[in-house]
Amino acid sequence: MTVPFSTPAVSPCPPYSIQPIDPWLAQSAAAVVFPHFAKHLNGTDPALIRLAAVAGADSATKTRVLGAILVEIGQVDIAKASATVLSLAVTPEFRRNGIARALLERALEQARIQGAKRACLSFVSRMPQVTALKALLHSAGWSEPAPRILFAETAPQQVLQQAWAQRVLHRGPRNATAFDWSDLTPEDRSYIEVETAAGRYPQDVSPFWDEGNIAPVSLGLRAADGRVVGWLACHFVPRRSGTIRFSRSFCHADPAFRGNGAWVMAAALERHVNSSLHQSHPTVLFDVDARNKAMMTVYRRRIEPYIDTSYQSFVVAKDLC
Repeated sequence: MTVPFSTPAVSPCPPYSIQPIDPWLAQSAAAVVFPHFAKHLNGTDPALIRLAAVAGADSATKTRVLGAILVEIGQVDIAKASATVLSLAVTPEFRRNGIARALLERALEQARIQGAKRACLSFVSRMPQVTALKALLHSAGWSEPAPRILFAETAPQQVLQQAWAQRVLHRGPRNATAFDWSDLTPEDRSYIEVETAAGRYPQDVSPFWDEGNIAPVSLGLRAADGRVVGWLACHFVPRRSGTIRFSRSFCHADPAFRGNGAWVMAAALERHVNSSLHQSHPTVLFDVDARNKAMMTVYRRRIEPYIDTSYQSFVVAKDLC
């Protein structure tokens, strides 16, 4: 998500009001909202709360969007809903005027009225405004930040040339065979969805996330009985040309498949380096969920020493009732 803090305000803040984002305001708000979520500005979905801080909303003054917030209401279970802050931003010259706080408070109150019992928000450590954001959240009663996703960038060959990568590639996957992710069958998809719904496969590493941007270096692992027991889904990053994101990695916890996490990572790196994508996309962005202990172990032992840059995302939460 985007957040509204970085530099002190450089312009006097005009009087403003908090208004729902209608089709007329959506175009102006698009310049403020994080681009990935701009598509949510239009529409009437009641599960999306769209609010803007609007100045000059009268016939004598030009209307201007000073800030905007998008919040999604999602169902946790039959009796409980949650609110996720997708984007919160204020135009640079009007930051540090309380606009973000006003937008956040109004949106969360609306979420509470719509039945949400809890809200969450995520941010990344590399934001220059992260200290101010954390101060706002702390003063507003949000939880302490918890690590969520580790992001790390490097050239793929820097990792691939290491002895461990060559060793696991020579060994091959244990008790499984690899397949190109484009060969996934409808039966495979159904099986993964059933396992995920039953809680046996984690939703947070679903290979079906952002399928419109999936990269051809993605691959899966299949056991002898036909089950899909692992994958690494890689994605193009539309706003970061030249980068392939290693986004969703999973290997079955059964001891028979132990060690396949390292293999699938090395195999995807090899596919990347040996493909035509390597010239146009020379950088890999590893994306590891801090709660995925197995993959964090692979990262710390096998990849971290060869990383050029890294940063961490965090999540905070707040009860609304």
